[in-house]
Amino acid sequence: MFKNGIFIPKTRLGKWSGGFTAFFLLYMLLHFFNTYRVALLEHDNEILFLYFFFAPISLGGLFGLLAFIIGLIAIFKKGDRSPAAILSTIIGALTLVWIVVGSWFILTLRLPF
Repeated sequence: MFKNGIFIPKTRLGKWSGGFTAFFLLYMLLHFFNTYRVALLEHDNEILFLYFFFAPISLGGLFGLLAFIIGLIAIFKKGDRSPAAILSTIIGALTLVWIVVGSWFILTLRLPF
C-alpha cells in the first residue's frame, strides 16, 4: 500500500491534512493515557482537573477540525484523491460530530461543568 507513494498525498494541503490527523491521533492517545494516570491520583483540585482534561481535549479537537477543513480543500479544490487525504477528512468529520454531540449532551443534561 505504501509502495510507489500510493498512500502519500500528492498536494501540500493533503500532506498538511495527513500531518494534522497524525498529530491529532497521537495527541489524543497520549492524553487518554495521561488522564488515566491523573485519575488514579484522586485529587480534589478542580483547576488540575480542567488542566489535565478539558484543555488538552480542546486542543486535540482543534487539530481534528483543522485536518477536516484542510482535507476538504485538498480533495475538492486541489484534486487530491490519496487515501491519506480521504482518511484524514473522515477522521476530521468524526471529530466534528464528536464535538457537536458532546456539546449537545452537556447542554441537555446540564452537567455541573
